[in-house]
This record gives sequence, C-alpha cells and structure tokens, in this order.
Amino acid sequence: MVFDITGQLGQTIAIGMDGKIAKLLDSTPESSTVQLTMDTETFACLCCGRWEPAEVLTSGKVQIQGDRTLGEAIVNQMNFMI
Repeated sequence: MVFDITGQLGQTIAIGMDGKIAKLLDSTPESSTVQLTMDTETFACLCCGRWEPAEVLTSGKVQIQGDRTLGEAIVNQMNFMI
C-alpha cells in the first residue's frame, strides 16, 4: 500500500507485507494494491484521532486508488501514535 501525502511536508510512504508484519519499503512500487492520497493535515488528524474516518471518507479528503474496501479499512484504522 502507498500513502501519497501532499502539501509542503508531503511525502510518499510505501508499505509492504511480510507475512503478517507490515514493513516500510525502500522504494515505491510501480503498482500497489491500494494508494491513499491526502494532504498532510488529513494524514496527521487521522493518525492522531482528531478527525472521524467516516467523515473524512465522505468529504473526499482522501482519494483511494485500487482496492477501495482495503483503502477504507486502512483509513478507519489510522488512529495510532508513534
């Protein structure tokens, strides 16, 4: 899966699965199962639990390319702190 985070502090984050473990990839694959595109504010607010995922999805703040069901599941589970 790929996070395409846009804006001044944006970046592309590619994550692959190794069995049941998610790992950061060194490079972005040419194709991915799902790609989520959002701005940095949306990414930060979802990760920190500041915005409701369902509202973000219906507002169009996240664009999903590829497997929509998987993309929505990821958006719904982004509330984490590192």
